[in-house]
Order: sequence, then structure tokens, then C-alpha cells
Amino acid sequence: MNRLPRPRTWRQRLSDWRYAASTSGLPLLGRDLRELAARPRTYVVRVVYTALIAAIVFWNAGDIFEFFGDGLTAMDLGRGREIFDQLVLWQLAGILLITPVISAGAIAEEKERDTLAVLLTTQLGPRLIIREKFYSRMFVVSGLVAMSLPLLGFSYSLGGVSQLQLVGSVVLLIVAVAQSVALTMCLSAWCSSTSAALTLTLLLGIPVLGPGAAAIAASSVSTSVEGVWIVVAVIFAAFAWIFLRLAESALVARAAVQARNPVLETFRAIDRFFHDLNDALARGKLIVDDRVPLPDDEPIAWRHRHRKSLGTTRYLVRVLLLLELPVLTLCVLGYGIAVGPESARAPFTVAIIGLWLAAAVLLTTTVTGLLGAERTHQTLDVVLATPLSGREFLRQSLTGINRLLFVIAVPFATVLLFRLSTEFSLDGATRLLASSASIAVLLPLLCWLPLLISLRIPSQLKATVVTTLLLTVWTVLPLAFVDIAGDTWQTQTVSLLSPALLLRQIEAGHATLPHTLGIATVYGLLVWKLRRECLANADAWLNRC
Repeated sequence: MNRLPRPRTWRQRLSDWRYAASTSGLPLLGRDLRELAARPRTYVVRVVYTALIAAIVFWNAGDIFEFFGDGLTAMDLGRGREIFDQLVLWQLAGILLITPVISAGAIAEEKERDTLAVLLTTQLGPRLIIREKFYSRMFVVSGLVAMSLPLLGFSYSLGGVSQLQLVGSVVLLIVAVAQSVALTMCLSAWCSSTSAALTLTLLLGIPVLGPGAAAIAASSVSTSVEGVWIVVAVIFAAFAWIFLRLAESALVARAAVQARNPVLETFRAIDRFFHDLNDALARGKLIVDDRVPLPDDEPIAWRHRHRKSLGTTRYLVRVLLLLELPVLTLCVLGYGIAVGPESARAPFTVAIIGLWLAAAVLLTTTVTGLLGAERTHQTLDVVLATPLSGREFLRQSLTGINRLLFVIAVPFATVLLFRLSTEFSLDGATRLLASSASIAVLLPLLCWLPLLISLRIPSQLKATVVTTLLLTVWTVLPLAFVDIAGDTWQTQTVSLLSPALLLRQIEAGHATLPHTLGIATVYGLLVWKLRRECLANADAWLNRC
């Protein structure tokens, strides 16, 4: 016999009424704010962002705080304007960097979850959907601006900043947040995925928001004309309104747009060009035919070698040509103008820097998408249902990445061989060995580190952002340590742990072979540790046990 439900108490009914009253006007805003508040990442971002802004400002304006050692005197009053200017400029730069990461998924996530069509059938309508999404992202990013208010108040207390300039700077920072959020939401409504919206925002952010950010920066510092911030705030608030109206227009028109892969479409266009060229010149004859029978064993490896874009031979050849032709041009230029080692070093250095940047971007995006694409297409659970172990699954999945590593290593070998031909000496041989050691350990590091992060973070976008931030901090932090601690052998040893400074020392010929081999050994042990952790914990991190 079924029991009747118990009547609700007056406290439960009062809680329901409060909840209904708080969300009846802005239900989508309430839902987004609850989701954002439930994520631990929100609070981690706030703490890290505030700590970085404070550390950067105190680092750049460190000489201003020297008077605290002897006590504050009348001569020190008025120095708050330097702290104020540093804080406003770095806060503006932080807003432009962090806003796309927070706001790129405002509309695109609804498309990925197939919930945007449901929202459009409600009584909200496109305008209210855009407004409530805009308010939720504004609330989060404005909270980061509010974290700097104590520092602004501290700089105001030291003098040199008027009350009107203090108010104007806060208003302009809020306007900068509104403009950046509105542009990101416009592109999020246009794109079909969060990663595409983030990429497009980062590409268009500099030409679209750059002039506005420069005008806001010039109007918010302490040396600007008082009152000019009002005109600037009105102008750029109007731009934010225009971006929101464009987002409303794109919301319905692009609601059912299918996801597209620009990289894959580019490869297909190149494939058609080479296919037509082959038909015209060679009458359709193929040197390498990618058509292969079904696999007898190692099906995952077969799939990544013959069915993935960057695993097939023809696409790898095109990536090789894309990297090799510019490098070969620079190497021939350096070899042709070489009247000594110094004259030929510049083209080789440019080639090495370009190759490392291309390798970092290509490997990071490819490796983080290795599992991210499987999760997006909902095929990972099917693959994990096979009797393959997690270790074997990762080993076979990296088959295409290993072929890509070989392709990337070929242009590096070209640069090293050309450099050896122009610097045929003991120093040239030492530089060749040091460069070879750095390439041998850093390229695998760019594979296993993103793989470890993608195993721990299911979202491809989040894994890519975390990997990029980690590599950036890893590269920049030792350089900052050298700048603060001074130029000693201890700091130089620590700074060589930064890949950027290690490569710079090798290119300049300042890194000795034993020192470089020691640093390469440290990186080699790190690669071994990352590989061991990924393979040993593959089943647990893939939720198979």
C-alpha cells in the first residue's frame, strides 16, 4: 500500500517562496550564478588572479615601498600615483586576458549541451537570454576587479591621486569588463563550440579591443585630464551595447549551426589542391596510398595512423613541408651570408624560435584533443569497454603523436646541420650536442605534460588553457627569480630550468655542455616520471575502476 506524501512544513514552503521570488525575474542568471558558485575553480581563479596582480604591482613598484623601512615622512606623500598607475594598467591587462576564458562558453556551452533550443522555446526570448548571460559573466569578472579595491584605496591614501580619478578608474575598468564580455558573448553566440569561441576571441581581441584598451588606459591613469573618463566610458559603453545587439541577432541565426573543424577543413582544401595537381601532372599516380585493409591487431593504433588527420602519411608530409620550407629558406639565407659564425647566427636563431613556438602550439592542441575529441563525440566510453588496458590504450593512442614528433624533429635537424656547416669548430659541435639534448627531452615533455593534464581535466578547452598557463608560468617564473635575486651562479642554475632561458643560453653560446646535459637530465627524469604516472594511473584516471 502506497503511503501518502507528508505535508510540507511552513519552513519548507517559506524556503520555496524565497527561492521563487529570487529567481522568478532572472531565472537564467540565478542558474548560472549557482553553477559558477558551485565550482571550486571560481574561487581558485579569484585568489590566483589577485595574488598575481598584487605581486606584479609590488614587483614593478618595489622601490616605492622602501620608505617603510625608515618610516613614512612628508617627502613620501604623493607617491601613491605610481602604485595607482601600475595597478590600473595591470588590472586592465588581466581583464582582457581572463574575460575570454570565463565568457567564451556563455552561449557555446548551451549549444554543446543541446540546451539552447530549449531556452529559445521558453518565454525568455533572445534578448533576455543574452542579458542574463551577460549579467552572470559581468558579476564574475567584476568580482576580480573588486578584489583590487583595497590596493586602490591604499595607493589613494599615499596621495597623488584625486578622488575623481579614483572613481573614474573604477568606472573605466567596469566599462572595459562590459566591452570585453559583450564581444566574447557575441562571438560565443556565433561559434558552435567553446574552443572555437575562445580562439576567435583571442584572434579578434587585439584589433577590436586594442584601441579601446589604449584609450581606457590613457584616461584612467593619474596623469590624465580629470573628467575625460566620462566621455570615454560613454563611448565604450555604447560599443558594448552594439556587441550585445549583434549577439542577439546571432543567437537565433546561429542556434543550429553545426560544429566545424577549421584545421581539418584547411587540410581538406589542401588535399583537394594536391589531388588536382597530381591528376594534372602525374595522371593520378600515388607514391603513398593511405587506403589500407582493416587491422588484424592494435585497432586503436591503426585508427590513429590511418583515420586521424595528423596521423595519415599525406597530412604529415604536408605538415613537414609547411615547417620545412620556411626553415630551409632561413638556413640557406644564413649559409649564404655567412662570413663568420656571428653573421649566420641570426637566421638560425629565428628558425629555432619559430620552430619551438610552432611545436608548442601544435603538440599542446593535438595531445589535449586526443582524449577531448573522444569525450566530445561520446566514443571514449565505447573504446574503454574493450578488453584493452588503460596503459595499452594510451600507448596505441600516442602512435600518431609519435609520428608527428618525428616530423617536427626533421626541421630541427635541418637547422642544426646547417649551423654545424657554418660553425665547424669545437664551439659549434658543443652547441650542436647541447641543442640536440634539449630537443630530445623538451619535445617529449610537450607531449606527456598535456596528456597528464587532459587525463585529469575532462574538458579539452580547460586542459588546453591549464597547459598553456602552466607552460607560461614555467617559462617566465625563473626569469623573474633571476631579476629579483640578482645574477649569481645559483640564480643562473635555477633560471636554466626555464626552457626559454635554456634555449637562449644555448643559442648565445653561453651554456656549457656539462651544464646543459645536467639540465637535460633533469628534464629527462621529469619526462620519465610523467610517462610513468600517465601509464600507471591510466585506468583510474579514465574511470575504469
